[in-house]
Amino acid sequence: MASSVLLYLIRHGRASAGFAEASDPGLDEVGQAQAEAVAQELASLGPLPLITSPLRRARETAAPLEVRWGRKARIEPAVAEIPTPTADLQARTTWLHQALRGRWSDLPVDYQDWRERVAAALITLGTSTVVTTHFVAINAAVSVATGDDRMDAPCRHARASAGHANSLIAAEDSDDLNPSRVFNYRCRAGARPAPL
Repeated sequence: MASSVLLYLIRHGRASAGFAEASDPGLDEVGQAQAEAVAQELASLGPLPLITSPLRRARETAAPLEVRWGRKARIEPAVAEIPTPTADLQARTTWLHQALRGRWSDLPVDYQDWRERVAAALITLGTSTVVTTHFVAINAAVSVATGDDRMDAPCRHARASAGHANSLIAAEDSDDLNPSRVFNYRCRAGARPAPL
């Protein structure tokens, strides 16, 4: 079997506004400090390819690694925040809170397809990569990886904290690329990510 591919999924740092307050906020001072801390924590692993959600808070979380490693993050829309059925900030927040209590299979097929696109984007990465993304996108990837249909699957395993690395290890053996078994998951908020 070939060597493993490590995917470091980084939840963006603390945003300057909440999900109910702004559609695309950047990071606040705490979030910027979290991004710097993650860059320091991961610096010795690279330079690795960087992938980021197109949303500001994720791009700003990737920025310190871009500087340290002298490379630009590739923007990947597939790892963006989950689409919501409305642009109304309060209504989308209510929808998300309700959805997170349920299962992916309870949602319309468009959301199940979104979850599969998140996982597919990660599965196709052929080399160890750092990905700055969002809580629900991480949930989606872990849900596929573990075969757990709950929308809050990572919460059941370990809480993903803002600005901390979650590591996923993907097998490169082509016979093992069943999306439900591609990843083994480990989240260690505040600790250096390590292979399983």
